[in-house]
Amino acid sequence: MLPEAGVIWLADGLSGRVTAHTGPRFPMIVGSLIGAAGFLSMCLTNATTPYLVFCFMLMAIGFGLAFNVPAMTNACIESAPRERLSIASAVLNAGRQAGSALGVALLGTLVSSSQGFVPGMHVALVIAGAAFLAACALSYFGIHETKESAPATRAS
Repeated sequence: MLPEAGVIWLADGLSGRVTAHTGPRFPMIVGSLIGAAGFLSMCLTNATTPYLVFCFMLMAIGFGLAFNVPAMTNACIESAPRERLSIASAVLNAGRQAGSALGVALLGTLVSSSQGFVPGMHVALVIAGAAFLAACALSYFGIHETKESAPATRAS
């Protein structure tokens, strides 16, 4: 898991800079696509897959997730009225925590299924990859930049 964690700091900082210049839509789409590619490519692995190949797949997952989250947070908070920012932040964090717990429980159940570890892991990876692709589609069709919401045109 170290390769995945190793790119998170890079993607997180890069996402903030890209979001400041382009708005949240672009990093959310790109992060979701890279994360989906990482998850779905891991479905092609088996016990003989070289560790270096795993490293690149894990790096794609970590980069995609970390590139997506700051932009997503920005989009959620920016869409809330000023007087409701604390509520929006609380709901966002509660939803993130609940989603993480449910995702780990669901995917962990699939991995430990009676089919065996590798088949269960492949099913879990397909579901995770599909979730990232769904996030990409939602970002593409659901996030619309306007002059009022684009960070580059907003007055300080």
